[in-house]
Amino acid sequence: MTDENITCQIEPDKTIEDLKKMIQKKKGILADQQRIIFAGKQLEDRATLTHYGIHNGATLHLVPRKRVEAPPTLDLSSLDPQYDYDFSNVQDCDRKFRRGGIDYVRPCGWKRFAIKVTDKYENLIWLGHHNKEGEWPVSYHGTGFNQNKTMATDGYNLTKGKRYAFGHGVYSTPDVSVAEKYAVKFSHEGNQYLVVLQNRVNPEQLVKLPAAETGIGDYWISPSDKDIRPYGILIRKV
Repeated sequence: MTDENITCQIEPDKTIEDLKKMIQKKKGILADQQRIIFAGKQLEDRATLTHYGIHNGATLHLVPRKRVEAPPTLDLSSLDPQYDYDFSNVQDCDRKFRRGGIDYVRPCGWKRFAIKVTDKYENLIWLGHHNKEGEWPVSYHGTGFNQNKTMATDGYNLTKGKRYAFGHGVYSTPDVSVAEKYAVKFSHEGNQYLVVLQNRVNPEQLVKLPAAETGIGDYWISPSDKDIRPYGILIRKV
């Protein structure tokens, strides 16, 4: 809770859930991370403002929920260790790599645990590493929070006012340092670690937002989860 005031114009027959969604759009605070308090009582999502006697000009209090992030667990049967790769001590410097006709900046400083994908798709051409036709370029995605916002929330805010045939889409980035801002954090044996997903994305459906436009790094938008395929879990010790 802070001293900041958030003004919301909302009809009295709308629900508390509707109010939370409005606050999410205004401030980027996820709806499921909000607690709304009125007259000393926490309000239920499905109830209307009228139900609680909330009228025009009323003051409600927003209390963000505290998130407790449990250490991530891995289903070993979903991994493919033969394709693991340790980039921890790799420095590419001026070396250039390309996947699917697009520059591939390798995740130097991270260790990749390969996800088993051999039986999930019709073929593995998309996963090639020779920059040939049919390959999909590499992107990264962080599933945690940065300043109380997810990568999807920030991505949505970046695309406000823009119209795409597929709506909001799925957000990722070709730059692992951008994804790192949204990395899940966990502790193990007294050490802190970060987790990011490494993916391939369908180049035919890809929309690119350059760093010059976003101000925070390159963003890629895929129309649906079918156009983005995770194939590696990246872990880095902080």
